[in-house]
Amino acid sequence: MDDALLKGGKPLCAMLDNGEQTRSGFFRQPDRRQEFIAAHALVRSLLSARTGFPPQRWRFRVKPGRRPEVENHSGLPHFVVSLSHTRNLAIAAIAEGCAVGVDAEWLGRKRPLDGLLNFFCAPIEKQEIAATPGTYRLRTAMSFWTLKEAYGKATGHGLCYLLTSYGFTLTPPALVQAPDGDGEGWLFRTFSPTPDHVAALAVHHGGHRAPSISIGPADLHAMEDLVRPHVTKKDLYTAYHDMAADEVRESEALDWAEVTFSRR
Repeated sequence: MDDALLKGGKPLCAMLDNGEQTRSGFFRQPDRRQEFIAAHALVRSLLSARTGFPPQRWRFRVKPGRRPEVENHSGLPHFVVSLSHTRNLAIAAIAEGCAVGVDAEWLGRKRPLDGLLNFFCAPIEKQEIAATPGTYRLRTAMSFWTLKEAYGKATGHGLCYLLTSYGFTLTPPALVQAPDGDGEGWLFRTFSPTPDHVAALAVHHGGHRAPSISIGPADLHAMEDLVRPHVTKKDLYTAYHDMAADEVRESEALDWAEVTFSRR
């Protein structure tokens, strides 16, 4: 992530609506706040790059514990979005006409691995982790975790299923024990955005023609250039203030914060 661009978050903040701005304020640590801002700005920039629609004009419905839903505009395709942010990384995915989920994890957090495996790994996943050389076991375990997170986001159910009741393989990434018994019509990808992160993508195409998938880095400077033509006022803080006058999304943001931070 580009510290120069994110310092203060001015250009990227100008993309966000008041609900997103309010939610970003609930992160006490500046780095975590910047990651949140980058992820939400990235979703908007991807949608705008795809359609030419101004990034600030996208609107999302936000329900506690659920992925954001795009309020699609007349004449534009039906988009589904997903995002994730962790230490020093923000990722996002958009899809047309199919469900999508994405998740990322930082590998630097100290975790007791055995306790994690008992918490979320199915027997088939534990077998694959046990066969992995010791230095790569955490990366393998977190790859399974991101797959389950991405899958939960794509289904809209989150992590409501018993995590040990369904499982994946990594070579190739595939759902081999579906929680609802139906594992057809899914595409999964695992990847490492940086040496310190693992991530996963889940796409459900319902058995129709498999969609093409493109994964790559985002250019934050290009995102800044994308927002500038649509900010008509020289003072970005004034522009943000004007865009933030929406009491409905302010209320949604407060509901989101109450649910999200009460769990920590």
